[in-house]
Amino acid sequence: MTHSDDQDAITITGLAAHLGGRRVLDGISTRLPLGGVTAITGANGSGKSTLLGVLAGVVAPSSGTITRRWRGHPAYVVQRSAVADLLPVTVWDTVAMGRWATANRWLPLSTKDKRIVRECLEKLGIAALASRRLSALSGGQRQRALVAQGLAQEASVLLLDEPTAGLDEAAKRDIADVIDEASAAGVTVVQATHDLDDALRADHCLRLEAGRLTGDGVPRAVLV
Repeated sequence: MTHSDDQDAITITGLAAHLGGRRVLDGISTRLPLGGVTAITGANGSGKSTLLGVLAGVVAPSSGTITRRWRGHPAYVVQRSAVADLLPVTVWDTVAMGRWATANRWLPLSTKDKRIVRECLEKLGIAALASRRLSALSGGQRQRALVAQGLAQEASVLLLDEPTAGLDEAAKRDIADVIDEASAAGVTVVQATHDLDDALRADHCLRLEAGRLTGDGVPRAVLV
């Protein structure tokens, strides 16, 4: 897929990254559409999560360049398995943390912040769980809470690592609806996924194999 520069949220050129001395991304060059949904596909170990980490700024690239056409920090939603069970936080607290990107974390939430937190809880269908401990939730409920936290940041870029992995169909639909709504509002969404349906719904698709980009374009052309 080709884009003119003013349609690209992210331009990646010759990107490489190493983790633990092992090269996990090798020569990635692509453009990700502004305001669209990009699916990153590939087997376990292909480099999907590392690429998201580089885009989020939490993994340092070894070489290459990334040009970002947005202001502020992206909202980065990790896999639920990456969140420690021992954290003594409620669902409300978890989603409210998303407001730290724009508010002073040491001050009480403003009326606006509280409204945004409530709206995000409602969008993910977990408003009734607001007082529950995150660690007491099912996997699907926890994933909904993490996606709600990402939405609460009101970022122009939303990065999601396997947001529907292992979830039931109802939870998958809810998260897919939230992604569609965010994209329709102009948010650039990039999600790593194993789910074929999720990938086919995207506007743009990348396929990684052993850290290399082997497919780049319209999802059906890349995946089918």
